[in-house]
Amino acid sequence: MYSNSWTNTSASPNCDAAIPLSDDGKRAMTFGGTVVLPGIHAFRHEESLRRSCSLDIRLPWKPNRPQTVNLNLMLLRAAVTDDIPAILQIEQTPLARTYVGQWTEQRHLATLTGGDARYLVNASETGSLQAYVILRGFSEDSSAIELKRVVVAMPERGLGRKVVTEVQRMVFEEMGAHRLFLDVFEDNARARHLYESLGFTYEGVMRDAANRDGVWYNLHLMSMLENEYRGRPAKSAI
Repeated sequence: MYSNSWTNTSASPNCDAAIPLSDDGKRAMTFGGTVVLPGIHAFRHEESLRRSCSLDIRLPWKPNRPQTVNLNLMLLRAAVTDDIPAILQIEQTPLARTYVGQWTEQRHLATLTGGDARYLVNASETGSLQAYVILRGFSEDSSAIELKRVVVAMPERGLGRKVVTEVQRMVFEEMGAHRLFLDVFEDNARARHLYESLGFTYEGVMRDAANRDGVWYNLHLMSMLENEYRGRPAKSAI
């Protein structure tokens, strides 16, 4: 369940440079007419992609609510398996090691190619990865998405805010979710402040929920509902 489909119903000639990929993120198919892609992580944004192309997205939990993606605005692209080494490098930076669990390459590969998670990455103009995101909950029917991870290679430059804002837009406007939630270390004041400033609501404490270097830490549970996202002042979405 929850295998997202990206469908081009307009068969626009402007989309002939789009490259749908199979679930392993590598095999390319010809894009012509109406094409259904196997999952949100199976779409790669190539430099050759025509800027005017838009896709009609239909998701299982709201099948009658098509959404349009303007690829001009693509701050995040779906990750492919070849991105995993760079994801591991970002994950192992000093600050990330403090607040982010250290996964093996095999675990990332299994999560990326499984049915419950979606990986998104931000890349520079040269193609190097600057941030990655893991969303989970796609095998559930609760219309709730977990922001499992958002990791930025070089914090304090504003990219984290842009990435989380884009995740909010994608989750509520493209994926049609009802709830977006996350947990954050109690001592990670900077991240907690960011989420609060973007409209997330504090729900409570999960006591001794994470172990770091042999010490147990509390996690704060935070969430945002669709109506809260749509009711935000315009400045909050910037």
